[in-house]
Amino acid sequence: MRGVPLALADVGGLVGAEAEDARHPHREREVLVADRTALRSRIKSLLATQGVRLKSIASNFGEGVAGIRDARGEPLGPCLQGRLVREAERLAVVEAQIERI
Repeated sequence: MRGVPLALADVGGLVGAEAEDARHPHREREVLVADRTALRSRIKSLLATQGVRLKSIASNFGEGVAGIRDARGEPLGPCLQGRLVREAERLAVVEAQIERI
């Protein structure tokens, strides 16, 4: 078959448009779950650089960033606080999208 990727040619033809469309929610959810995992890991890693360890990240994490103290008991720097809030906002968006699928 000319112009058809080998993976599709081997199964005997193209998948129907409806079948392909039905796969999109699952694929999108997989991407979003991977994004959520990456965001949570990034937040934990940023905190770990300051000696802060979290087991989980609450849905209202962004609201409490100002109260987080580093390993010496000092508040986090304003740039790091801002980044953590933005990462938490991204996480909230991804979690909301996962719920909608």
